[in-house]
Amino acid sequence: MLQIFRRWGLSVAGLLCVCANGEPTLVLTKPEALDVYSESVRRFLEDVPAGYDAEELTILGWGSIGPLPSVAVRVGKSGARMELDAKDGTVYFFTDSSPLYRGDSAQEPMETVLSADDAYALALPVLKHYGLQAEQDEYEIVPDRSVPWTVGQGRWKIRKNLAYEGMETLSSYVEVLVRAHTKRIDMVRYYPPVAPAPVRSGISREEAIEKVKKVVYNRKAWPFGDVRNFEFGGAADVTKVVAMPPGYQDLKPHEHPYHSRYFWKVPYSAECQDYGEESWQRLWTYELIDVETGKEIGEINAP
Repeated sequence: MLQIFRRWGLSVAGLLCVCANGEPTLVLTKPEALDVYSESVRRFLEDVPAGYDAEELTILGWGSIGPLPSVAVRVGKSGARMELDAKDGTVYFFTDSSPLYRGDSAQEPMETVLSADDAYALALPVLKHYGLQAEQDEYEIVPDRSVPWTVGQGRWKIRKNLAYEGMETLSSYVEVLVRAHTKRIDMVRYYPPVAPAPVRSGISREEAIEKVKKVVYNRKAWPFGDVRNFEFGGAADVTKVVAMPPGYQDLKPHEHPYHSRYFWKVPYSAECQDYGEESWQRLWTYELIDVETGKEIGEINAP
């Protein structure tokens, strides 16, 4: 039986099924449009003029970009693609790639038509849309390495990592890509920090180090080749950070706890040898251990 439900302000379509224990359960099939989506898109497009009507929204399905469950939408018949927070409509992702320029100056350096300063000025309305600080020196402004740095294809990347109440937050950032030739916003990614769940009791920094030793010594394979001679620091080297467990990535709105978690960031080093190379080099890296449970971040499953 197909029914429409409204939960936490989100309308969803789903199948109402009966489990073996006789209790009904809702199996989500697809999200439905909420008024908040159109309003959020309208306000966003005021800062990123793209010539689309915010009322012409097509729901494409559940999204995959952003720190919390999202909904993918299309603006217009063949316009920009966006991903919005499933509950409040915050724009996590926007893309409206322009056709490549193939004129006579297509192979010239992109700085000849758009400087880094001018690219930042074009991105500034987007940054202000999210309530972010406007000081240019707080942002990384570099050519986008995924395309040639030419007039025909070049883009400037304006990026900043975002913290939670002054604390390092992994994978929280804002990034704006500006096409040099068209001087338009090509892409926006916004991963705001999500408040972590409170910790009632937890493990110490010293316990986190011991946990990491077990993790790395039992690891069977490393992505960068052979590894040997691990070195671990002391408790003073361990910091507390905020992160969203990767196990939460595919959760739907009714499944997600709507919080991140505190982790101990435990640094260590090892000598590594790339495949096919003879020399060994020391690599610095880290592991994340959940402050409350003592589990490695990859072990944190859906609540």
